[in-house]
Amino acid sequence: MDHSTDPFTPRSPLSHELLERYAGGLLSPEERHAVELRIEGDPLLRDAVEGLEHPGSLSALAELHKPDFQSGTVKWNSFLVPVLIVLMGLGTWYFWPVNVPVQDAPRPIVQVRQEVLPQVVPAAVESTLQVVHAEIAALPANTPKQFQRTTPERFDAPGAHTETVKREIVERIATQPVTVEHDQAPAAPKKPRSTRPSRKLVFLHDLKVVHPLELYGVNSPVLPSPGVPANKGIGKGDAGAPSAQPYLDFMESSLGALAKGNDRIALDDLYFLLGQYPADVNAQFYAGLACYRLGLYPRASKLLHAAAVNVVDSFAEEAVWYEALATDKENGRQAARPGLERIANGGGFYAEQAKTLLGTK
Repeated sequence: MDHSTDPFTPRSPLSHELLERYAGGLLSPEERHAVELRIEGDPLLRDAVEGLEHPGSLSALAELHKPDFQSGTVKWNSFLVPVLIVLMGLGTWYFWPVNVPVQDAPRPIVQVRQEVLPQVVPAAVESTLQVVHAEIAALPANTPKQFQRTTPERFDAPGAHTETVKREIVERIATQPVTVEHDQAPAAPKKPRSTRPSRKLVFLHDLKVVHPLELYGVNSPVLPSPGVPANKGIGKGDAGAPSAQPYLDFMESSLGALAKGNDRIALDDLYFLLGQYPADVNAQFYAGLACYRLGLYPRASKLLHAAAVNVVDSFAEEAVWYEALATDKENGRQAARPGLERIANGGGFYAEQAKTLLGTK
């Protein structure tokens, strides 16, 4: 029976076995020639034969199995898995506890690193204090070592030195009508006043202190406890060695000594702070004030000038005033006159006192 499907080449179709024998080289020359004629006329058959001729194709072909399509049968495992999933979901929903308190997620703990300064006094600070103590010892005997405050200061806390003022009796006068003449011309616009940036301040012993957050941010320094002259070394094995304390506690003890008139103890502590943080405006101003009270006018002028030009200008006005006073004590009124005139003409807190010193009041 002729199974040819090509009307131009009426030949029987090649069997699967014949193609395998052709790929394996088991045909006779006549059979091989007949197969090649069929391959030349059928591109799909040519591709199939080329695939069979690849190494290992015939052995792999023997391992292939025809898929078993069982029509009309039901595979229960294809339905069993979804049913089990639905039952597990219903059971979880039914047995899930309702009133269970939900715990908040723990908040992250932010650790603030505080720099603890060494308990041992640096060599530079110790040598500076030795020079300062030598200068204090070399002062004339009539130089006042204690400074008595008689007038309020700009760095005082509000209401720190309020005094009761006696009221004088004023005679009453008869009421008289007052006529106010209004100018028809528009008023001139007010000149804008320059405002200084507000900073966080605290008052320790009624003395102004710029908060360490303004100077160092959250990493404010931790300092050894003051109260002992800083040029006295503290050994590791000393009993009762001072422990570290925050910045404000350090300043409270130092300014407490300054408020009581113990200027030398306060100066030692403030010089220790300046040895670690030379740009600390609190230490600059109060160390300069202590030097001024002790009669160390050159040192006072240097420290007060540093506080006056500091980027943190919370002590600018009082530092300029005491710098002028230190110049007056050291070099005379004529040398201090330019600074005093600027203060008097500026109209600030110390303007009236500057005018009194200049004799213009």
